[in-house]
Amino acid sequence: MRKILLTFVASFLAAGSASAADIAARPYTKAPAMAQVYDWTGFYIGVDLGGVSQRDSGDSNFFQPTAIANNFLALSGSNTSFIGGGHIGYNWQFAPTWVLGIEADAQWLNAKNSFCRGLDTNLTGCTDTGFGFATIESETKWLATVRGRLGWTFDRFMVYGTGGVAFGEVDTNVGFNCLVAGCANSGFNIATSGSVSDTRTGWVAGGGIEWAFANNWLVRAEYLHVDLGTATGTVFLPSAACSGGTVCGQSYSRDLTYDMGRVGLSYKFGSPVIAKY
Repeated sequence: MRKILLTFVASFLAAGSASAADIAARPYTKAPAMAQVYDWTGFYIGVDLGGVSQRDSGDSNFFQPTAIANNFLALSGSNTSFIGGGHIGYNWQFAPTWVLGIEADAQWLNAKNSFCRGLDTNLTGCTDTGFGFATIESETKWLATVRGRLGWTFDRFMVYGTGGVAFGEVDTNVGFNCLVAGCANSGFNIATSGSVSDTRTGWVAGGGIEWAFANNWLVRAEYLHVDLGTATGTVFLPSAACSGGTVCGQSYSRDLTYDMGRVGLSYKFGSPVIAKY
């Protein structure tokens, strides 16, 4: 019996050794490498160049209690201009394909619109038929925005939407030319003008695509729509220039919108870090 028991134990140990040898002989499998993607996180600064279309739509009214009643005329015009400036911002990549950022920019332009209207009931435009005519000129000198950005990335490419608050300086000049028989046939010949500069606040929204063509250099194409609200004003003429010596003048109201297309070049600060996820 003892001999049989020793033989059984020896056989069991031999089988266990063989199994351990089989396990050790299995080939080693390397763990899969983590995917590497471009890291968009960091501060950046850059320049922009493009074009903008300014559109003004609204109305004007030559008012006078006597001789000619309220005299409304719809106004609408558009003008294009080159645009250029700079931007600064920060991106935070919080997931392999998502980027959240904030950006501020300032752009300089020279977009102008001008309108001309008669002061008689025929609204004959820039022709003085004895009632005179008036001009309204609008010029935008600069636009600036502060925007949030949300982007979806494909490694070194990013498609993003953007929106926020917009600012702009809009100058308005209103003139009267009544040199034949005065304004509204008042008999008091006059040519005069006045201007006002207004810094306005509105909103902006748009989107674009950006490419990190080098570790620290980014290029983009972008579209923005800016709405600076409605500009209103009233210009009064001297009572002597009004028919019957009463109060007269011109009021105006116009909506200010801009469609901007531009390209930009940015430098991203920091080392060319590659994020792993």
